[in-house]
Amino acid sequence: MVGSLSLAHAPILQTREKVLSKIKNVQEKPKKRLVASREDATTRRWLNQSECLELLTNKFNFECILPSERNLFKQAEIFYQAEIVVGIHGAALANILFMREKTTVIELRYRGQEGNFSSASCYEELSKLIGINHITVLCNGKERPELRGRSIEDADVIVNKTELLKVVDSCI
Repeated sequence: MVGSLSLAHAPILQTREKVLSKIKNVQEKPKKRLVASREDATTRRWLNQSECLELLTNKFNFECILPSERNLFKQAEIFYQAEIVVGIHGAALANILFMREKTTVIELRYRGQEGNFSSASCYEELSKLIGINHITVLCNGKERPELRGRSIEDADVIVNKTELLKVVDSCI
């Protein structure tokens, strides 16, 4: 594994089961298509999110959510009901922990974010643990020199709309 992060599988799975056991409003088949927004974040911002969201909403019926506005159990419920989640590498994607097997997460990540001291692969590892299809779309972006040692890790991203639509279309 590349990166400086390794997930502890047993506690993660125990947490997943404990939280999911508290969810009440669960439908039989996951149907939601979600964009997990980071619009309230100060780093790893999706600079062309509104344009991409408009395309995803109009063509594929996605809805945008801001996980930070909900408590843990509501976040778990929403992600459990999702068939596809699109989101930028960041804390909101930790909620893929609550997705069902064989659903899909499309992680948008700055193409410079990799290497021995990066946690870039943490969501890929979590997806494997849960049995989720994980697709990483590497994006251009703007590094943040004012963040000093985190300028690459916390770069803002600019998503290629054509590439995103192709990836989503292939998942549906």
